[in-house]
Amino acid sequence: MKFIDQLNTKGFWRVNGVFGTRNLVLMALFIAMSAAITPYIITLTPNQKLLSFQSLPLAVGSMLFGPWAAVLMGVASDTVNYLIKPMGPYHPGFAVSLAVTCLFYALWQYQRPIRLWRVACAQLCSVVFVHFGLNMVWMSTLYGHTAGQFYTGVRVINNLVTFPFMVLAVFAVAKAAVEIEKRYAR
Repeated sequence: MKFIDQLNTKGFWRVNGVFGTRNLVLMALFIAMSAAITPYIITLTPNQKLLSFQSLPLAVGSMLFGPWAAVLMGVASDTVNYLIKPMGPYHPGFAVSLAVTCLFYALWQYQRPIRLWRVACAQLCSVVFVHFGLNMVWMSTLYGHTAGQFYTGVRVINNLVTFPFMVLAVFAVAKAAVEIEKRYAR
């Protein structure tokens, strides 16, 4: 219940101050970092990426700026990444998936100290609800039901392998980002 009580605290869902000039510029930088990182992936098969740090800057930005900014960064980043390097047909559902992933990071970490278990919980929620839930629906609508099931099977292996790497990477970068923010905050 403590987690839910923290979500209801005054200021957690506020919009005032989130979309100030400084924060918008920083959010744009996180989106640009995500776009710059996107082409660098390790592949399992020609059509299946194994390890990508595309969501790493977005996770950190979501932790710093909160849930509203997380959703905005997720949708904007997916759209920008598709415009820069399209991979298959565009489906707006994947923008929703990235927004939900960012939202999980904001829900678990915004206005809280960075802890490894919280990062792991956010990543676990992302894997279960986004990778195995929403993305399977989007893949099924694009390529048919059997293709969605195939990609889900491949994603189980993918997510088991990448889970610890993503958790440790997000944790390390988030800790560094919080220290930098403390140093340069007004």
